[in-house]
Amino acid sequence: GSGGFGHECSVYNSAEQLLMHKQGNDLSFEKLATISGRVTDLNGIGLAGVDVGACDYFDEENGFCGGSRSDENGYYAIALPEGTYRVGAYPESGYSHEFYYETPDWNEATPVQVSYTNPGVDKDFTLAPAGSISGTVLTGTDPVIGIWVDACHESVSEAMWGQSPLCTGAETGENGFYAINGLLPGNYRIVIWGDGGYVAEFYNDVPFYDDATLVEVIAGQVADNKDFNLAVAGSISGTVFDL
Repeated sequence: GSGGFGHECSVYNSAEQLLMHKQGNDLSFEKLATISGRVTDLNGIGLAGVDVGACDYFDEENGFCGGSRSDENGYYAIALPEGTYRVGAYPESGYSHEFYYETPDWNEATPVQVSYTNPGVDKDFTLAPAGSISGTVLTGTDPVIGIWVDACHESVSEAMWGQSPLCTGAETGENGFYAINGLLPGNYRIVIWGDGGYVAEFYNDVPFYDDATLVEVIAGQVADNKDFNLAVAGSISGTVFDL
């Protein structure tokens, strides 16, 4: 079309594997590289419907990100500009997430460098079965809706809580129910930090990290009835004067 406003945009043509860049009236085309592989379970059976994403390894916030979903046999392929990427597989349920190569840790992902003439093939994922934790959050007899419940593996220190890939969580829905899925087998601490005017609480009904009851997560099973009954928080106010 006409113009010349100086806007910049990019358009991906999947049929031709081209990325078109437009700035003002100038057009340029970039041939795309690919990252491909297969997602399987521990028995080598392909897993369908797993989201696989690839983002710029050094600038995930502002760099290019692309993705694909594994087909009925577990195969995926992502078209993207040449560069270096962090690639991860993110199953919806039943299995744990994984970064290439064979790690749940974002920081330990192996960089995958690709170009048009050097595609990233055989970037495979073998996903382990995951477990879940579920329960209900109440205050008295009333459900607490929309509060976040955190779970971290026992190996995660208090200082690293929430910053480790071995931490995840879920928000309570109707009736105060929550379900945290995709957990690697092991022992976990669970906490509600007290947002929304409630007192923070670790499971089972204690205020401190060191006193939390560990919850065992087993692959393919749900550790259910991990319930909370939160106390409403009070407050103290006053005025500070110079002497």
